[in-house]
Amino acid sequence: MKLVHLMIYRAVPKLVMGSIFIMSLRSTQQDR
Repeated sequence: MKLVHLMIYRAVPKLVMGSIFIMSLRSTQQDR
């Protein structure tokens, strides 16, 4: 179980950064 929690704990930041990156890309496209 600890391994699973560690994997999720490490994956969450990547998902958050990915979502922010996608949102930034969409905002830049809308500006243009």
